[in-house]
Amino acid sequence: MQNKGLIRLFAIIFSIVCLYQLSFTWFAKNVEKDAVIYAESNSTSDDSHQLERLEKKYLDSVANTPAINLGFTEFTYNEVKEKEINLGLDLKGGINATLEVSVRDILQGLSNKSKNPVFNKALVAATQAQKSSDSDYLQLFYDAFEDASKGSTVKLSDPNIFGNKSLKDKINFKMSDDEVKPILQEEVKGSINTAFEVLRSRIDRFGVTQPNIQRIGESGRILIELPGARDIDRVKKLLQSTAELQFWEAYSNQDISQFFVSANTTLAQILKPIETEKELDSSAISDIEIDDLLGEVKDSIDPKIANPLFAILYPRFPQSQNDIGATIASANVNDTATVNKYLAMKEVRNLLPTEMKYAKFAWDAKPVRDTEVINLYALKSNREDVAPIQGDVISDASQVFDQLGTNPEVSMSMNSKGTKLWSKMTTENVGKFVAVVLDNYVYSAPRVNDAITTGRTSISGSFTIDEAQDLANALKSGKLPAAARIIQSDVVGPSLGQEAIESGTNSFIIALLIVLLWMIFYYGKAGIFSDIALALNILFIFGVLAAFGAVLTLPGIAGIVLTIGMAVDANVLIYERIKEELNKGKGLKEAVNDGFGGALSSILDANITTLLTGIILYIFGTGPVKGFATTLIIGILTSLFSAIFITRLLIEWYVSKKGSSLTFNTGITKGWFKNINVDFLKKRKLAYIISGAILIAGIGSLATKGLNYGVDFKGGRTYTVRFENAVNAPSVASSLKEIFKSSPEVKTYGSANQLKITTKYKIDDNAVTVDDEVQNLLYNGLQEFLPKGINYDQFKAAENDLGVGILQSIKVGPTIADDIKEAAFWAIIGSLIVVFLYILLRFRKWQYSLGAVAAVFHDVLIVLAIFSIFNGLLPFDMEIGQSFIAAILTVVGYSLNDTVVIFDRIREFGNKHTAWSFNRIVNSALSSTLGRTVNTSLTTLIVLVAIFIFGGDSIKGFMFALIIGVIVGTYSSLFVASPIMYDTTSKKGEK
Repeated sequence: MQNKGLIRLFAIIFSIVCLYQLSFTWFAKNVEKDAVIYAESNSTSDDSHQLERLEKKYLDSVANTPAINLGFTEFTYNEVKEKEINLGLDLKGGINATLEVSVRDILQGLSNKSKNPVFNKALVAATQAQKSSDSDYLQLFYDAFEDASKGSTVKLSDPNIFGNKSLKDKINFKMSDDEVKPILQEEVKGSINTAFEVLRSRIDRFGVTQPNIQRIGESGRILIELPGARDIDRVKKLLQSTAELQFWEAYSNQDISQFFVSANTTLAQILKPIETEKELDSSAISDIEIDDLLGEVKDSIDPKIANPLFAILYPRFPQSQNDIGATIASANVNDTATVNKYLAMKEVRNLLPTEMKYAKFAWDAKPVRDTEVINLYALKSNREDVAPIQGDVISDASQVFDQLGTNPEVSMSMNSKGTKLWSKMTTENVGKFVAVVLDNYVYSAPRVNDAITTGRTSISGSFTIDEAQDLANALKSGKLPAAARIIQSDVVGPSLGQEAIESGTNSFIIALLIVLLWMIFYYGKAGIFSDIALALNILFIFGVLAAFGAVLTLPGIAGIVLTIGMAVDANVLIYERIKEELNKGKGLKEAVNDGFGGALSSILDANITTLLTGIILYIFGTGPVKGFATTLIIGILTSLFSAIFITRLLIEWYVSKKGSSLTFNTGITKGWFKNINVDFLKKRKLAYIISGAILIAGIGSLATKGLNYGVDFKGGRTYTVRFENAVNAPSVASSLKEIFKSSPEVKTYGSANQLKITTKYKIDDNAVTVDDEVQNLLYNGLQEFLPKGINYDQFKAAENDLGVGILQSIKVGPTIADDIKEAAFWAIIGSLIVVFLYILLRFRKWQYSLGAVAAVFHDVLIVLAIFSIFNGLLPFDMEIGQSFIAAILTVVGYSLNDTVVIFDRIREFGNKHTAWSFNRIVNSALSSTLGRTVNTSLTTLIVLVAIFIFGGDSIKGFMFALIIGVIVGTYSSLFVASPIMYDTTSKKGEK
């Protein structure tokens, strides 16, 4: 081998750099261990929130102190943390969310909330069309507007739509719709960019280490990953809050009291049931006792009919001057929707005095502490519903404490414009009330005692420190130009993340040990050199992951283990080739040189085809699938370097020693796969029949039974819930059916005390509160199966001594589910096209490409067939989701790997033995590579089975697909790919 010294130097430097990169992870973990010790020694209880706060306090205190001192430079804990290996959500817990900025809200904002009927009709139609279309919302709006405006003169540039004061410099009423459209496109794009920057600013201030936020093309979607985030409700609120701050004058309870009395009386008249006389059958009357009839009449008076408003709303009627305040009424949280409906009724609104006709009702931001009671306020709105002072006047905001130093609040500073407006408002309302409103919720409504001319004010309320910090963060970052809704999310609790780390580590170690021992067992001393190269390969993989800030996920660990199998394959190819050269009578040095040279072509072809599928997977995949693709790509590249160069350096060093001998086998394996001569082509018709029968049965099952699509492909919410004891899935489904008004899908997930519950309840509803509503309903529906004393907060995060509750929740909206399906389809088709073209380029004959692609189709169909036939029969999850697509593409890569190695040998034998018949060439190539095929497949299979057994419930289906794929891929490379290539090479001259 040429340039040995250069390669040796590069390997040493590469190893040192990888160790350096991984050292940051080790130092960071040491500091975090100290934080845990500090929290446990200073905690006054076992409360997880207190421990978490104490850990954070310790880490904040050492954030900027040196954690590593290398003599020539030093790194603080924060700098070390940024350089450690990024763990994915499935290993660390946290939230992965895709947000969609509402283009509808942007258009409404650009039109100044136009009341134009044509405009609003187009918005409604576009919103409805979006549910079943792949087109972007703006295009759907244009189409809907064109339909709605037919027969009228209404244009987009009308003064009451987009030709308004706000856009007067860009749009005038003379412009055509085609001229307005590109302007709107730019405005919408600018608003989405603003939303991205606002969200990034909020997340940067949130305090989570290694957050990730990125735009997804021009779709208006934003991907956010916050590994390690534990307070999921807090995260969702931070992400979805528009942070639209307003200052309103507020009515007092004295101003509004007479209106409530009139409203209650009017509602009683409106809602009074119509009395109807019912004719009773004489035979029925004889069976009814008079006393029973009298009793029913007597008990039939319902207070909700006599006082419909006051039965659910409790007005604050002032009895004295001291009772006058901004809180006009209160109600139970569950009754707020009904109160809103009553107060919005036209007959009720008409009861407001003329000077109060634009009054707007708003609820408190949160219930009264430790109760379910929430307060109501009345704001002095106007025809345009525009607040006198808006949040754009805020120049700074911070979390502080009140004068007593006990209650958190938010202090705000205003710019010069805001200072003047605030001074004017407070001067005009001395002795009255001013409400501070954020996203239509009242945070405080204090009485103004004196005019405030300094431009400073504060928001007080029953805040926690985190809530006050988040509010200050949102105000400082600015408001979102439109609502951002979570359309896809994956929430993993910290307990499940810890279990995943343990199971992933165990499976990785077991699989690695099996491979290392097998190589020594099969190849003796040469196996030891392979193991050294394999260990360095693992160091390279983790070092590169750390250096580039890539995310390590549970499927990523599976990807690493798979690349270990491929690294073994490269060594097997080399060693089998060296053994062939030794059998020809060559000397050891010559055999080593020719063996490495002869195997190089096969190794490159096999790895490049897998690399191509990995790249496609990375392009089309998201989340864990992308993590799998990342480690697969890195692993293939490092495996090639370690197998081709590191192993060769070690072997040539050993061989160059005087008197050294190397046999590449042991006493047990010496005669294995020697002098094999199987007529594979003779058996191809039998193989066609077997494959055909399996495929027909599979297609029949796919047509009748179908596949078990996960929420990735059909949309919905999935919750992984752990119970104290084993539970019966049908009983849970029956209990939840009443809650969700339809039957949810409930199945055992792993152990008997874990269930996976999937529902489509309100999946089309984008309201911010819907996620909480569904979780609340789930909690109520599972009450009889939960231990006593588990409250909702403990349930939704599984934060209790028993670990009972929601371990993971996944939400996929219907529109993004369609996008995921489309991406999966193109990922598979794209990989097949790329592979077809690559093999055509390498082998120059379309028959080779056809044989390889046919074998891949065969393998994919059989895996799908098995997942259809055995769905519900095997004791683990067999859902078809993004991870399954990753498995399918890996099967494609593996099957091609096998096939390409065989085709490479067929090509070699064809060039070397020109007098042989084509039948003999193919059979000899298949027989000569059989040792490598069985050895590699068996090693990979053992590794996959180890991960399947020890790797945790979440990847069992994923690993099962890979296991089936390896078995079928090995079979197809011998009995499908080569026979089809042989049969399609029809010309006698070619054969």
